[in-house]
Amino acid sequence: MGAISNENGVARAYHLMQLCDSALPVGGFSFSCALESAAAQGLLLSAADVEQYVGVVVEQSLLTDGVAALHALRHASSIEELCRADRELYVRKSSAEMRTMSCRMGRKLSELSSEFLPCHDIDTWLARIVEHRTVGSYAVTQGLIFSLCGAVEQDLFAAVGYGAASMVLGAALRVVRVTHRDTQKILFSLAPLVSKLYEQAKALRLEQMHSFAPQMEILSSLHEMGVQRMFMS
Repeated sequence: MGAISNENGVARAYHLMQLCDSALPVGGFSFSCALESAAAQGLLLSAADVEQYVGVVVEQSLLTDGVAALHALRHASSIEELCRADRELYVRKSSAEMRTMSCRMGRKLSELSSEFLPCHDIDTWLARIVEHRTVGSYAVTQGLIFSLCGAVEQDLFAAVGYGAASMVLGAALRVVRVTHRDTQKILFSLAPLVSKLYEQAKALRLEQMHSFAPQMEILSSLHEMGVQRMFMS
């Protein structure tokens, strides 16, 4: 199916590491998942506070984006199923900024992938996005591309969780009194949570995606109304 799915395990691992690299130019550094508002409200005063916040972000992400990404991986050969996952995920984003984040990063990832992974599947997906026939969410795009790289479900799910955590921790380094050592310890400690959530998420259908984090939704709303901000969410 994919352009590189028949490569050996080392090459696949190499490509997956590149896709998970925080230096991948898809714009993740511009978003904080409302952490900026939480810090401005005085809710994040220590590394322990940041760890709790990141844990909530990762859980909410994996029970929505993670489920959609898994569906995309399983149905990567069906553009109709990719678009369905896209729609179902988009309507579950709680704020305009979160929807913007997902769509912008998804389109950038699609454009980048079309350059180094040229194939019909990517071209078709990107065309749908450009023509506004689908929103092109980041998680669904990840599912498609990981499928083309020959990844298994666990690889993809871990990448979704890692990406959500590293995005927020990168923001925390800029607005909260935490060190690089603190953030790396937090990132390392999240592995059991991601593993536990996979056992739950792998059996969920698209319509069963869910999230419940009222305080985070309020913080997102505050960020949308703010005039002085470093991040786009």
